[in-house]
Amino acid sequence: MYEALQHLLKKSAPHTAFGLIINDILQLASECHLCLFSFVKRSGNCVAHEIAKLALSFGELRVWLEEVPAGISQFVMADLASSFE
Repeated sequence: MYEALQHLLKKSAPHTAFGLIINDILQLASECHLCLFSFVKRSGNCVAHEIAKLALSFGELRVWLEEVPAGISQFVMADLASSFE
């Protein structure tokens, strides 16, 4: 199990910059009626993996509200197709 997931499941965070992110996630999760954390292999979430790779090439914040970033739509379709299998 990966470190972030372990901290989220234990509801504990280290006293580091990483821990601040974990605390933010836990705070947001506490405001939800139900929030579950689980590990998903990269092959099961291609969209997140590709967007993370794409984000590394940007020098500033990017937000997509109504459009899928160029080059990502094929991964959206693949994830959708795999969810119906």
